[in-house]
Amino acid sequence: MNSTQANSIPTLDSTKLNAYREYGISRFEQLLLQLPPQPHEADRFLDNAIRQLTGLPPAPATAHPYHGIYGTSFTMSHYRDGGSDRLRELLQKQNQLHALDEEIDRLIRLMSDLPARPAGSPPYVRLFILPEDAPPQPTPPNTQANYPPAKKQFVTPDQILQIIGSTQLRDRVIAMTPGINATFEKFEINTPLRIAHFFGQVLHESGGFRYLREIWGPTDAQRRYEPPSSLAKTLGNTQPGDGARYMGRGVIQLTGRSNYAQFSKAMGVDFVANPDLVASPQYAVTAAGWFWQTRKINQHADRDDLTAVTRVVNGGRNGLADRQKYLTRAKQVLGVR
Repeated sequence: MNSTQANSIPTLDSTKLNAYREYGISRFEQLLLQLPPQPHEADRFLDNAIRQLTGLPPAPATAHPYHGIYGTSFTMSHYRDGGSDRLRELLQKQNQLHALDEEIDRLIRLMSDLPARPAGSPPYVRLFILPEDAPPQPTPPNTQANYPPAKKQFVTPDQILQIIGSTQLRDRVIAMTPGINATFEKFEINTPLRIAHFFGQVLHESGGFRYLREIWGPTDAQRRYEPPSSLAKTLGNTQPGDGARYMGRGVIQLTGRSNYAQFSKAMGVDFVANPDLVASPQYAVTAAGWFWQTRKINQHADRDDLTAVTRVVNGGRNGLADRQKYLTRAKQVLGVR
């Protein structure tokens, strides 16, 4: 698209626009990094967007994406990483909706097998829900945990609150602390460095333990949780209503009937029949510990590799600076040098 400003669509104030852009570019990057290494339409868009926003001439039609902007010796993942970061930096300087915002929305939909954006709808708003626009989160259920207390106290409520950087959710943190310590023991997240990386991820994903279930719209993407979509098949959602029933819950949102069934087997609790329990103080962190162990994330934490840990958790590098903030705090509180 050659126009610099999106036309004939409602405007967004600059604060909301920047928030939506952060979600949009992060999701675009996540999807881009999951593609095979061969150049894709999205790579050519990214190359063209950087050129457009920096005043560089268009790339020759036969040129490999990125080669005229960066060197020729990098992997496609490095190009996509660097290009997405550069797009984020450049586009966030634009104070109004830009034609590139429409293209990002279009490509997210293309790579996610979503329907086209409805005419007259601003980019991003059907794809994401901003936390400030979300309905209040329901009160998490309280239940009796079926696992024994941890033999060792790895962290205290006060330490967790220091890592969060706020005492606003003190009662919730106190209720969650026994499950956090049991999680660390059960799933071998048992060194200060592993614990620091775990907090770096789960505090970002849950907004500092504020969100123990997915912010639900449903968005266009969340509608695909319902069968018979390809995403529903991947998630194991087979029955009408499974999309909302098995929405993301816990501090690293466990999503889909299949994952709920696997977690049920691991814990000896029927979360398929009682999915809200995954958002309880007793199991919200345990679900993340199970995810952490089954994806072998300790190996990346042991190398202190935040980017690798984030890729496994998120599929990209979404919110890397925020994850780094929590990781740094956790290292300080836990005495990691």
